[in-house]
Amino acid sequence: MSSWTRGDKVTAAVLVVVGVGTMYPALGLVDPSTISGAYGLGELQPDVETLLRHRGAPQLALGGLLCCAAFVRPMRVPTALAAIFTKATGFLLSRPTGSLVPDVSPLTLWFDSCCLVVLTVIAARELLVGRVRRRPNG
Repeated sequence: MSSWTRGDKVTAAVLVVVGVGTMYPALGLVDPSTISGAYGLGELQPDVETLLRHRGAPQLALGGLLCCAAFVRPMRVPTALAAIFTKATGFLLSRPTGSLVPDVSPLTLWFDSCCLVVLTVIAARELLVGRVRRRPNG
């Protein structure tokens, strides 16, 4: 890590923050009461609660991968692209399309929107930096 540039350090820090934030739904695995607060929902039917609790497992895995990618450069682009795909899908599914859409936490929408932007920048930066590093001299 001593040979890292300032950009590398900033990228790693951002990936860790995004990774830890992405892991938040995993709290529902151990404490189901966090689900209602996190999603702004009232009393949940058991099947809906189970699905939302299960959502914590892949979010935990994705968050862990983002944290690992902070320190393992070859993981950055594929992990960022996977996170962009999952967050964009969630964002598109929860965007207002009429009165049938449940209330989605503004914090969740804000966090995922910011993640989409920074992860896109990180993936693009890593692709560009990788091209420059692979370019032959002369």
